[in-house]
Formats: sequence, structure tokens, C-alpha cells
Amino acid sequence: MELDNMAVDPDHFRRGYGSHLCKYGIDVAAQDKIPVGIIAAKMGACLYSSLGFKTTVQITLADPRPGKKASVDFWVQKWDPSKSPRKSWQRYCWRWCPTRHLA
Repeated sequence: MELDNMAVDPDHFRRGYGSHLCKYGIDVAAQDKIPVGIIAAKMGACLYSSLGFKTTVQITLADPRPGKKASVDFWVQKWDPSKSPRKSWQRYCWRWCPTRHLA
């Protein structure tokens, strides 16, 4: 299962809406005993890690044009019901965030 296009309005960040949306998807996957995959940007990778997702690969896309230095990073992450106990939801994001060193 893939969680796709989840977003929270910036005015409502850090209020639990993103966690609540993701937990619903995790609950559905847990009932069917199937893993969940996501592709996250920097802010999302932190949230997903706090919910028990494990990073499988980090991808950096860079602008190949001469003189352009733009790039964007993505984290491919997976939640596996056989390896992710529910108690992982209580983890604090900062401790488990794979992008915290980039802040």
C-alpha cells in the first residue's frame, strides 16, 4: 500500500493532523497485514520516522543545467507491520528524524 499526496496546511503544522492522517493509513494496512510505502520530502520524512517508518533510500534530484544549483531530496520509507510495533508512534520526531542534521 502507498500513502500518496498527504498534506497539511502550513498554518496547521505541529498540531497532530499529519500524524492522524498517517495513522489511519497504518491502521488499514495493519488490519490487512501489508506494508506501507511513502516517498517523503524533508519535513515528511521526520513525521514518518516518528511513526515507525524506516528509510530505505535517500534520493537527490539536481538540476543538470550548467550554472543551476537547485536540488531536492526525497526519502523512500517503509512501514512494515511485522517489524513496527504500535508503540513507535510515541517516539519524538527529533530523535528519530533522518533529516535533523540538515536543519
